[in-house]
Formats: sequence, C-alpha cells, structure tokens
Amino acid sequence: MNILQLESSLEWGGCEKRCLQEVTWLRRHGHNAWIACEPKGKFSKMTDSEAQPWLLPVHFGCSVNVTAVGELFRIVRKKKVQVVHSHEAIDSSLALPLYWAGIPLVRSRHWMINRHPNWGKKNFFQHSCNKLIATSKEILETFRDNYQIPSNKLVMIGEGADSPPSVEEISRLRDHFRKTWGIPAEAPVFGIIGIIRGEKGHFSFLEAAFRILQQQSNAYFVIVGEGAMERTLELRCIDMLRQKSREFPGIHTRIILTGFYQDIHEPYCGIDVIVIPSSSEGQSKVGPEALMHGKAVIASRVGGLPEIIENEKTGLLIPPNNVDALYSAMLSLAKDNSLRQKLARQGRDYAQAHLRFDLRMEELLSCYESCIKK
Repeated sequence: MNILQLESSLEWGGCEKRCLQEVTWLRRHGHNAWIACEPKGKFSKMTDSEAQPWLLPVHFGCSVNVTAVGELFRIVRKKKVQVVHSHEAIDSSLALPLYWAGIPLVRSRHWMINRHPNWGKKNFFQHSCNKLIATSKEILETFRDNYQIPSNKLVMIGEGADSPPSVEEISRLRDHFRKTWGIPAEAPVFGIIGIIRGEKGHFSFLEAAFRILQQQSNAYFVIVGEGAMERTLELRCIDMLRQKSREFPGIHTRIILTGFYQDIHEPYCGIDVIVIPSSSEGQSKVGPEALMHGKAVIASRVGGLPEIIENEKTGLLIPPNNVDALYSAMLSLAKDNSLRQKLARQGRDYAQAHLRFDLRMEELLSCYESCIKK
C-alpha cells in the first residue's frame, strides 16, 4: 500500500509523534509510506529530513496555498499514492483538492472539538474526507451527534504505546535519569511529560507540588518537555519556580524542569507517577505510554482520558482545573508506596492487553483498505 501522511504543524507534540510512529510502523511492515512535513517545523528538525528520504518537505504555510496544493498533487502522482492521511487543520484544508480529485483522504482528529459548530464548520467536516478518525469515544460521539456525520464515515482509533524496554534497560535508564538530576534512588518522583501549553495543566502541577513540599515530603517533581512556539509558558513556569525559591530556599532542587528529551523512555523509567492534569485532551499519548511503562497515573477526568484510566484501578481521576483535588491525589501516592505499585501493576496489565500500538495500526490499516476499495 502507498500512503502519504501530512503534517503541517510547526510544533513537536503527541500528534506529531503519532504521525511519525505510524509511518515508521507502516514502512517496517512492508508498506510504502511518506510524510509531507513543513521544513520550518520542529517535526522536520527532530527527524532529520535530509537523512530520511521518506520525509518530503512541503511549505504548507496557510489553509489557502495553491503552490502547496500543486506540490501535493506532484507527490501523489510521482509516488503513486493510494491514500492520503491528514492530521492538522491546515494540511486537511490543503488536501481537499486531492479528495475532490478522487484520491482517498483520511483525516484524524486528535483533540476535542467545539460541541456547538456553526453551519460552515459542520459542513466542512461532513464533506472533507472519506473517513474521519476520532482518537477518543467522546470526539467520535461529538462528531456523530453534534456534526451529524454518518456513523459509517467515522472510525474510532485511540492512542497506543510501544512496548517498554527490557527490565535491565529500564533499571539502567531509571538510575541514569535520577543521577543526572540529583534525585535519590528511593524518593517518589512525580512527573508531567509533554509540550508545555496552556491546557496541559503545568501551573496546577507546580502549585500542587509546592503544597506537598510544605508537608516535608521527600518527593521530587519533574517537568519534561519544552514550551510551544515562543516558549512563553515555559518561561512563566521558570519564573514561578524562582519566586517560590525565595520563600522556600532549596525548592529548586526538588522541582526540576528537564527540557526536551529525545529518548522519552528515560524519563518514563525514572518517574514513579505520571500526572496528566489537562483541562482539555483528546486521549493523550502520555496516558498509554505511562501505563505501558508500568507507572501510576493521575489524570483529569476530561476527553478520552477516562476511557483508558479507570479510577482507583489503573490510576486516579480528578476533576480538571482543581488544584485541591490534584494535591490530594499526589499526596496520597507520595505517602502510599503500596498503592503506587498496585496502580502501576494493574495499569501495565491493562495496557499490554488493550493499548498496544500494533493493535492501533491494524485498525488504521483496515481504515485505509476500506477507503481504497471504495
């Protein structure tokens, strides 16, 4: 099968990572797959487009770009593409002429959508692709009920995760991560992983961490990732930490901003509890990855997170934008090692049975095949 995925984003987050994982998997399993990506974006830089012939530079620019559309048509003809898969608003708009020309188009929706669309938005989603992939049941139900998109056009394919490293490698990565950041081997570590963006809840995480440290806890708190665009929120997090350091000397050694990690396995191995305090989510790649690595998870009850996190079984669910609830959940796991281990063990078992990335890719291949047959 010949597949072209489109990624016009300038950022590097869960959506971009999923796109890369999908194409890597497809090529590994004998398919011809390419990614048309924005050369000015982080995606192109993270994956070294010059060294990867399956990364095709396209200057997407904006949603109306005749030059970009022409370049997509050229790629489709040259590579004999059978199905195109878009991920972002801009590349989905620019792929419309391909769809109108009869080239099968699949579109993914990775984050929540407006529940009260106007006529134009509703019409656009109804008539812009062959299949619309929702990454959570809540997104799918919103498309079906609020956008009146036929059920036979909708596909639910949630997030998945690759298998973690070997037991020996996990131990090595854990030790290396903790030594790098001066974290004692036995200290409980809470971490938030991913792009620093407004809806991800970093300030709530920091506020809860400050409160816990005032209880004389031996816990450490880690933020892994960097800020979006001009990194404004990342700088605000740093400033917030500096201000608190004046009140509580030494706090900067217990709350650590690591920056971006290329090998994400290392922080997953070094952290004990993954926190996802988002105010809005599709389903989040971090959730399945954390569970697959055998980590306890605290997550907001938003979007598709409750679809993979069962409260008090595979993690703890809390109301969004509620620092008190986040603080209580984090404090309980800081004090109760047996509960941390129980949640981690049950979460890992669930992930290995239901959240393997191979399962998600089998569903995606089925979606592609159904479009090509039509």
